[in-house]
Amino acid sequence: MNIPKNENNIKNSGLVLYANPICPYSQRIVLALKALNLAYEYHEVDFILKPSWLGQITPLNKVPVLKTEHGYLFESTAILEYLNDISIEKLTPIDPYKRARMYSWREMIELLHELTLRYFSEDNEAELIRKGHNLSEKLIQFFVPENHELVKRNISPSMMDICLIPLFVILDVLNDNGPISFFKNSSLQTLKSDLLNSDEGLAQYVNTRENRAALLEFIQSSNHQF
Repeated sequence: MNIPKNENNIKNSGLVLYANPICPYSQRIVLALKALNLAYEYHEVDFILKPSWLGQITPLNKVPVLKTEHGYLFESTAILEYLNDISIEKLTPIDPYKRARMYSWREMIELLHELTLRYFSEDNEAELIRKGHNLSEKLIQFFVPENHELVKRNISPSMMDICLIPLFVILDVLNDNGPISFFKNSSLQTLKSDLLNSDEGLAQYVNTRENRAALLEFIQSSNHQF
């Protein structure tokens, strides 16, 4: 198994991340590692022209994959929980109910990602508009008052921040280049601004000009309407 090694090896780090810079699920792990101050090695993986060794370390044959001292972990939610468990700092509330509620709403973020993919992959204009409006409605449903306290807005990053930032980067790119406006709601507009526009916040690691341009190129390759 010819897995590449990083020449800039970080001493005393047992964590190696195989990821792609525009993959939102990969971005989650980068943000979690940054938020928890965990040292790691990073290897970029092309998620279109996948290397042959990727399928040997994950049955899903996709990024992100995290190598630990015990073995490989795949699927971003599992990796997030592992990082949260091994860190002194935490991304989730201590209270069992509040933590479970955060995990419940995290599932809504998974649905929003799925609807986002369906939206920008749709080549039929009428269906594109319909799916865009459906995504917009679900996005508004997500940001309900009971959910506000789960999002820390970079003050003390929570798992919700880490899962929302990559999603909001995609939606912001789509918002700027597509037919649907996803941030008409003032609360959503404020939340997006708080999460993405802080130079000192976590978004600085993924909401870059280079990543946004690469993301738009990927979206355009999937659908000529953007």
